[in-house]
Amino acid sequence: MQEPFNDLEDAYEADESFNLVAEPFKAAGSQIIAICGPLIKESAAAEAKATADAEASAKADADAEASAKADAEASGKAEVEASAKAEAEAGTLSQQNALRAAHSYLDYSAFSRTSLISQLEYEKYSAEDATWAVDRVTVDWNKQAAKAAKSYLEYSSFSRAGLIDQLAYEGFTSEQAEYGVSQTGL
Repeated sequence: MQEPFNDLEDAYEADESFNLVAEPFKAAGSQIIAICGPLIKESAAAEAKATADAEASAKADADAEASAKADAEASGKAEVEASAKAEAEAGTLSQQNALRAAHSYLDYSAFSRTSLISQLEYEKYSAEDATWAVDRVTVDWNKQAAKAAKSYLEYSSFSRAGLIDQLAYEGFTSEQAEYGVSQTGL
């Protein structure tokens, strides 16, 4: 197919009248290519940049949306955990009752931590509820030991070692018992 075209082209080139008419068009085509070529390149570059910018913007939007979703999920999870912790701290009705009873007993008498739990269990609170309540009582166990030591000495006679043993029997630690007895002057 190429050969007949070449023959035709050669025939037109040989015809000078054709060349006179075709030359200005050839020159104009070269000028159009010279002018439009850079514009086409600029347009293609601008289009490529716009596409890249749009893709980058879409990626940034997707990343921001994913980050916002993750933050919302984390915030929701934190709120649920905080709510569960608050409920656990507030305790059940039985635990709240055990806590009130613990305060009442401490207003009435001196108790060690273990003897206060035992007293609440004697009152039919579960070991879990009694322990929960005593763990939330704000009390200085050393002062409780001193109060118990003083109370024992008001109605009975004890040696220093005997009173320490009695306080230990009541559930005070050896350090608490020593402190309690030392506050009595024994």
